[in-house]
Amino acid sequence: MSGGPYQVYVCRGPYCGKQCGSATLEDELLRLVKAHGLSAEVTVHTQACFGRCSRGPNLLVRPRRIGPAPLVAESLPLVGRGVGFYNVVQPVELERIVREHLVEGTPCRDLMNREPYVLRPAGLPDPP
Repeated sequence: MSGGPYQVYVCRGPYCGKQCGSATLEDELLRLVKAHGLSAEVTVHTQACFGRCSRGPNLLVRPRRIGPAPLVAESLPLVGRGVGFYNVVQPVELERIVREHLVEGTPCRDLMNREPYVLRPAGLPDPP
């Protein structure tokens, strides 16, 4: 049983996308959503940039709203019931985000608001 219908936004901005490889996150997220049988309840979108490059790659989970998805980061609520803004996201953490947040409805608070560079792989350049 799912924690509810969700929209997930994967940052694909210049830093998150090109430097941090968020395309890999998106591919793995899509695979996990399907594997957990959530394809009807969870939609995955890309976001041009959240403006939080130093904490990338970033991922936003929020309850699905009726109507079209917003097109700009400023209109995306980053706080609220059922919302999780994850940062410095690594592919190995996606299984937990899907299981706990998308399936059980409990955001993974320890994967949010993390300090920049804490888990950044060695060799990545500083964000803009």
